[in-house]
Amino acid sequence: MMVARRGGIRKLASKPLTWGAALLTFAALAIGALVFVRTGNDNPGAVSAIEIQLRSMIDQLLSVRPRSKEVFLGYPALLIGLSLIRSRAVGPHL
Repeated sequence: MMVARRGGIRKLASKPLTWGAALLTFAALAIGALVFVRTGNDNPGAVSAIEIQLRSMIDQLLSVRPRSKEVFLGYPALLIGLSLIRSRAVGPHL
């Protein structure tokens, strides 16, 4: 576990919180909340006009429009994971 490798939860909690970490955490929570609200058939998070324009543009550029979660969450997570494995920060040493 990552916390155990860094000296435990008490040592980690004693370090000051930086603005970058706070903003990154807030952005991740906001994106997670948006994904949660937009999931399912009864969707309270209505599609915005900007998203409709973006979908239209992607439909014209590509033969098949990929799902938003796939493009904005899945592919970036895949690239980050692959780069972490390559840098040997996580996972087996390749």
